[in-house]
Amino acid sequence: MEKINNKYEHFKLNFQGLNFEIKLLDDSANFPHSDNKGLHEEFKVYVTNDKKTISFKFYNSQMEREISQIVKDYNWNFRAGEFKKLISKKFHWGGYDKIKNLKELTHERIYNLFYGIINNISLDLFSENESFKDFCDNYGYDFDSRKAEKIYNEVIQQNEKIKSLKLSSEQMKYFEDEANQETEKFSEDVKNVIKNS
Repeated sequence: MEKINNKYEHFKLNFQGLNFEIKLLDDSANFPHSDNKGLHEEFKVYVTNDKKTISFKFYNSQMEREISQIVKDYNWNFRAGEFKKLISKKFHWGGYDKIKNLKELTHERIYNLFYGIINNISLDLFSENESFKDFCDNYGYDFDSRKAEKIYNEVIQQNEKIKSLKLSSEQMKYFEDEANQETEKFSEDVKNVIKNS
């Protein structure tokens, strides 16, 4: 049987001069303000740039939660052949069909999670704060809805929090040219930082 610890639930990385700490808060969370009752994994992300630290919540996909549940049900123990049957053949997105063992699974899951976090940060860095009316029009919310107003205010606060890191011009250029565009270089950089940590 193969057994390893679950680094996916709590890890630290340095990426582009920023220190990240990612912790699983809840493995059965509902996505905020959504009518979809599917469960997600809720993470707390801490980002430190020099002396400034911000934090925010990040919700991973329902598929990732399902993978976590399979791994937990087996208590991180898989007999030969079980792994491929349970994980690799069932989940074809994110490169999981190429996974051969738990070490590769953990690496790929951290990659997918961290890639999503960095991409979201880059989107927040370069988003313009639109008016509440434009927000409602663009995302299909009712302009008279208190729920829509709450979501809008949370989005604005998140954007301001990310921008408060006051990234250097080199960091901003990287996030705009690579992470925001989801280039091959960005993908390789994320893979390398995970591999070397």
